[in-house]
Amino acid sequence: MTTKKVLVIFSILCLSIPNVFSYDEIECSTDTVFSSNTCWQCFNWGTKWVWDNIWLMSDDWVNSWSSSKIVYKEEQDMPTMVNLSPSNVTWSQTPNSDDFWEYTTEFNKLYSEEDLWYVLPAWEKINWLKSKLWYAYSLDKNTIPTWWNIGLLIYTIVTHNMTDWWATVSVDTNEHKECVLFKSWKAKKKVIPLKKPKRLPETWPESILLVILALILWFGLVRFTKKA
Repeated sequence: MTTKKVLVIFSILCLSIPNVFSYDEIECSTDTVFSSNTCWQCFNWGTKWVWDNIWLMSDDWVNSWSSSKIVYKEEQDMPTMVNLSPSNVTWSQTPNSDDFWEYTTEFNKLYSEEDLWYVLPAWEKINWLKSKLWYAYSLDKNTIPTWWNIGLLIYTIVTHNMTDWWATVSVDTNEHKECVLFKSWKAKKKVIPLKKPKRLPETWPESILLVILALILWFGLVRFTKKA
């Protein structure tokens, strides 16, 4: 099987099981880091080792109102990872930060050519944003004790309410922040290479010859002693 076929199959599997890499929703009151970053909805993605990669990330747009909501791409900021301990922790984006995020097909289908906005009807939910396949956040350095906070991934979406049955759009913006918390896990143990066994001295032909001569002399000495 070619590498291209393997990648295609893996991509299909990843898209068919999106919940495998999901995170648990928790109360924002469980940690002060949420209030200090004005988070509206909070999640926990557990502990991370140094050198861990975080990938297949996505965010939902949920309209829990009785009227439609709209979004302008121009008002959106892409998700960011907040380093909660810059002197002890280093995060990076792999392969790079350019075009790390992309809008989903679901979201693009909501576009109105006439009004130049994206409309989500009342009580509906879609996956609107995701990280590209093979793109990830990498934890390159971590010297923080276990269970301490090391990173906060913030998803922000800016929306407007549709009023009077599509007649007008509210000029007021609604900013919704979702925050995903990452905690520290103990550093991976360094792999200590096994010591190489000491080499035995090589046996050269002259060494073998000396052994043979020593044996001949020993036998000769024994015979001479017996005759005496």
